[in-house]
Amino acid sequence: MTDQMKIPAEEELRRRNRRFGIVLGAIVAGIFVLTFAIAIFIHYADAHHVAGGS
Repeated sequence: MTDQMKIPAEEELRRRNRRFGIVLGAIVAGIFVLTFAIAIFIHYADAHHVAGGS
């Protein structure tokens, strides 16, 4: 009976870990995309500022 109780608990934990991994991956991807977009924006703004200054 203890083994029957143990299996669903491990399955639940594994499922929770998978969901956590997906969420963590989404957050990391979002931060990466945001950083990339900001870097491009700064580079673009800088280039236009330099061109305008010249």
